[in-house]
Amino acid sequence: MVPQQLSRQARKELKGQSPQKIPKLKVKTSQTNATKFIYAASMAKENPLLQCSHCNALVWYSEKTGDDSKTGEPIFTICCQQGRVKLPPIRKTPAFLDELLNNSLTFRLNIRVYNSMMAFTSMGAKIDHSVTSGRGPPCFRIHGQNYHRIGSLLPLPGQSPKFLQMYIYDTENEVSNRMKIMPHRNPANEIQEDIVVGLLKMLDEHNCLCMFFRKARDRYKANEVQDLTMRLVGQKSKGKQYDLPQVNEVAGLIVGDMTATTGHRDVILELQSSHLQEIRDDHPLFMSLQYPLLFPYGEYGFHTEIPHAVTQAGERKRSFISLRDFYSYQIQTRLAEGMTLIKAGRLFHQYVVDVYTVIEQERLRWAKDNQEQLRADLYNNVFDAVSKGDTEAIKVGKRIILPSSFTGGPRYMVEKYHDAMAICRTYGNPTLFITMTANPNWPEIKEHLATYGGTSGNERPDIECRVFKMKLAELLTDLEKGTFFSPSIAVLHTIEFQKRGLPHAHILVWLENTSKIPTAAEINAIISAELPNKITDPVGFELVEKHMMHGPCGIDRPSSPCMANKVCTKKYPRPYNEFTTIEKSGYIVYRRRQEKDNVVIKGGTRPRRVLNLLAFPFISQSCVGFDSQHTYTPLSRRKMATLKVSDSVPAPSDDAEQLRTAFEGWGTNEDLIISILAHRSAEQRKVIRQAYHETYGEDLLKTLDKELSNDFERAILLWTLEPGERDALLANEATKRWTSSNQVLMEVACTRTSTQLLHARQAYHARYKKSLEEDVAHHTTGDFRKLLVSLVTSYRYEGDEVNMTLAKQEAKLVHEKIKDKHYNDEDVIRILSTRSKAQINATFNRYQDDHGEEILKSLEEGDDDDKFLALLRSTIQCLTRPELYFVDVLRSAINKTGTDEGALTRIVTTRAEIDLKVIGEEYQRRNSIPLEKAITKDTRGDYEKMLVALLGEDDA
Repeated sequence: MVPQQLSRQARKELKGQSPQKIPKLKVKTSQTNATKFIYAASMAKENPLLQCSHCNALVWYSEKTGDDSKTGEPIFTICCQQGRVKLPPIRKTPAFLDELLNNSLTFRLNIRVYNSMMAFTSMGAKIDHSVTSGRGPPCFRIHGQNYHRIGSLLPLPGQSPKFLQMYIYDTENEVSNRMKIMPHRNPANEIQEDIVVGLLKMLDEHNCLCMFFRKARDRYKANEVQDLTMRLVGQKSKGKQYDLPQVNEVAGLIVGDMTATTGHRDVILELQSSHLQEIRDDHPLFMSLQYPLLFPYGEYGFHTEIPHAVTQAGERKRSFISLRDFYSYQIQTRLAEGMTLIKAGRLFHQYVVDVYTVIEQERLRWAKDNQEQLRADLYNNVFDAVSKGDTEAIKVGKRIILPSSFTGGPRYMVEKYHDAMAICRTYGNPTLFITMTANPNWPEIKEHLATYGGTSGNERPDIECRVFKMKLAELLTDLEKGTFFSPSIAVLHTIEFQKRGLPHAHILVWLENTSKIPTAAEINAIISAELPNKITDPVGFELVEKHMMHGPCGIDRPSSPCMANKVCTKKYPRPYNEFTTIEKSGYIVYRRRQEKDNVVIKGGTRPRRVLNLLAFPFISQSCVGFDSQHTYTPLSRRKMATLKVSDSVPAPSDDAEQLRTAFEGWGTNEDLIISILAHRSAEQRKVIRQAYHETYGEDLLKTLDKELSNDFERAILLWTLEPGERDALLANEATKRWTSSNQVLMEVACTRTSTQLLHARQAYHARYKKSLEEDVAHHTTGDFRKLLVSLVTSYRYEGDEVNMTLAKQEAKLVHEKIKDKHYNDEDVIRILSTRSKAQINATFNRYQDDHGEEILKSLEEGDDDDKFLALLRSTIQCLTRPELYFVDVLRSAINKTGTDEGALTRIVTTRAEIDLKVIGEEYQRRNSIPLEKAITKDTRGDYEKMLVALLGEDDA
């Protein structure tokens, strides 16, 4: 007997019980609608498994939305909206189908095939087959909209019957007809004829839709089908909400004209036609026609007039329940009802995807039908179109505005992005990047499955998601309280789904009282990439062994999913390191010490010892607390920008209007221009340009060029350009004015990321209608051409993995070439233009270790007048220590007679959003004067104000 309520004393007594056995309890009750506790083992935990007091669905205590003010019992909305949703109980599964679901592995593996053979309708969707085959748990995924279609009663002459037609036409060969429509399958998954016969017999006995189509078969056999059509009723009869449908309620055979009695949701089936009808997703038989094995009685599904129930919680706000309310109620586990749906395994996967698309379509339909309520008229579609040149109304169309509350919509994404950027502006760069993945073996999942005899968490993706959400909420609470480290001051997270369906979360955390650039000791205090000691920390060792070890792969398991071209794509095994180090590029190399006794034995083609070199970075406290997989990465690669963007930024249209105001009148208001553009990010400046063009029909850049002059104009124009456009312009000017001492092309190629350089090359295509490498090759010669073309066409790997053996070999090679003064050697150029910056750093570090001096020191021994050698030195400096290169350029630009405004403007405008703060600090260290003071001494007027603003030293 399931208990209905526990007294406080009973709960106290149960807290001390061992959870090894799971006895059911019989406890005296005082109220009939109290929340029901399921197992004594659950009650010994902080998050027991309960039954909803209104609908008897299994829920966890942490899923509650509050407590009843009168009884103090937890209340839930995830199942029945606190009793507002009441649906008829699901009937017990027919005996034959129940036997298959419980005892036939072959049937469960092929249940989607058997359902397709019995379905009355066809399903149209773009199925992602990349996740429906191969290794891993089963998963069903589609792209785009899903829809159900139904054909005529009889096939066209010469065609084979399909779907509902097989219930009417050629039923003497029905079994063979159904089996022939399935493609040839693996013998292990062969369709069994006895199962097909048994399913047809079951549907004939129990399914009212099947009975209805069998009536049409009888008429067909009796040759009474002239002018015969069928109507699938689209609205349930009044007053029978909790009754099972009768055959004459769900459908009707009609002879002659039926237009007078046809409802707008009714489906009219013609006798013989090639036309396929699409069934509305709010038709009450929408799911029963597609999933006869999930709804073996042909039950009614959702329709638009299922009323909301009035409860003690208050009067109902809506008259009828929504699609989401209906399906959320339907997929719950209720021990006293039929469980056909939740035991269906792979077919349940398909069903929940179908349900999700139906709910999303309903939300989109609501947005379309309620544009006035969303105030979509404020978006001025036609006026915007005309301003863009679309003057023909037939080309304009109707614009549908999705509200920002529509999850995944454009406005939703922009809103979340702005929220995230506001947090970054307030608190700076985050301290930690955390990944949390789901564990299908969590005790909560297994406990839930045990209540009704479920075998695997993969059968219930809804339960996996619910438990993951609870665990994630618990983790976020622990981060806020400082359970693992100092309390968080801000947290951002997003939930995604892996290819095979399990959810995982990416989390950004800002911690209190932490240094912006952590030391190795601070990193080691939080993160470990080593196995815990098996003797002193057996629990941690077991969990890391279970969740945080990569492999086996490589020669031990060549078929591992991580393998490509016989190499591990995840770069395992990692090298041993005695100490945690932070590379010059800002990436962290975690400590992985070699230990002889603390090992894990992993399987594969040959079992082997797995050491620290295969451990993922983790934090042991979280693994113990959550028994799942967490990886933590400190975001210590700080791009120390000087740009200051205010917390509250006006709308782009307001900025565009203010800029327009600055251009009007007797003189240009330069201060207003600086106050706006010098305090907007690249993305914000891009949107301001678009808003200005849309509002005034002019290019903001051309207006700035017309209104401003001299160095101030140059600074404003370079800053307002998108980064890719700006680099394309700088590269074009450098090629046209190229001399052997011009290093701008090298600077652009070596100090940008691979993606930034690619964007610059794309912008060059769009702006100049030719390629960057084409112009570089045309305007340069000899060794300069060899090096510069290789650099501008490079697309380096940006990761931090390095090959130390390769570093040693190439360090030796480079040393030999430098020793022989073969600076233009092809291998030297190849290494500089193709290797990742992390690999180049490793090579040159090895060069210094093996040969006793830095590579730049070796290159200084060459001819001072050798311009190629000077370019080679600057290339190496840009690839390894770019801030030193920029300091040299700035010192040369400011200190010589007559300031080089071109170089000064270029460095400030290109680095203000990246690392100008680091450059400024290095400049002050080497020159004993702040960069801001050095600039103000050599510049004047609005040009000075603009540069100072980009340095973050103005009063804004």
